Amino acid sequence: MHMSQPTAVLREVLKGADNSNSDRSAIPVFSDAVESITTNDARALRFAPVIRHISEMTAGAKSKFGFAEVRTGGDIVRIDDFLRKRASAARKATQGRWYEGVSYGSFDGKLNYVDNRGALPQIKLTLTAGGKEVDCVCPRDLIEDLGHAIDHRVRVSGRAIYSSGSPLPIRVEVKKINHIKPVADLTRWRGSMAPFTMSEWDAHVGA
Repeated sequence: MHMSQPTAVLREVLKGADNSNSDRSAIPVFSDAVESITTNDARALRFAPVIRHISEMTAGAKSKFGFAEVRTGGDIVRIDDFLRKRASAARKATQGRWYEGVSYGSFDGKLNYVDNRGALPQIKLTLTAGGKEVDCVCPRDLIEDLGHAIDHRVRVSGRAIYSSGSPLPIRVEVKKINHIKPVADLTRWRGSMAPFTMSEWDAHVGA
C-alpha cells in the first residue's frame, strides 16, 4: 500500500477438499459485477449481493481518498467516485431521459488535466463542441502521449459510458489519442494572392 497510490491485489486461496465450491473462482463474478455496474445493464439485478459489497468498498471515494485499484489477474478496477456513483445508480435502478449504456466513439477537445497516478491515469477533456468537460481514463502505456498533449487539442477514441441523466458520456475509457495539428499559418502567403486585373494578366502573357 502507498499513500499516493493505494492498490489491493486479490489472490484466491483454495479451501479444503471437503468444500464443494473449491473449484469455482469468484474473480469472474467480481469482474462481471463491476462491468454490470459500469454499464448499468440487466445483469445488475443478478449481481445485486455483489454490487452491495462493491458499493461498500467505494464508500468514502473522493471524500476520504482519491482512488484505489483492485487487480484481478490482468484486469484492473479503479475504485473511485465514478464507480461509487455507478454502484449507487445500479442499486437504485433509476432511469432518466437520455441513453444509458456503452458505445465506441471519438471525442475532440483540449486535454487540460492529467492525473498520472496508478495503472489507469485519469484525464479531463474539454470538448471542442460545447466546451463541456468529459472524464477519461487510459492505459499507462499512453502516458508519454499525454505528456506531449497537455493543453493541446486532441482526439481520443475508446469506450464511452453513458448515464441516462446526461447526453454526454460520464467517462471515456481511452484506447487511442491522436494529436490534432493547429490551424496552418498562412502569413507566408501574404501578397501571393493579391487582386489583379485581366489587363495585368494579358500583359504578362504577351511578354
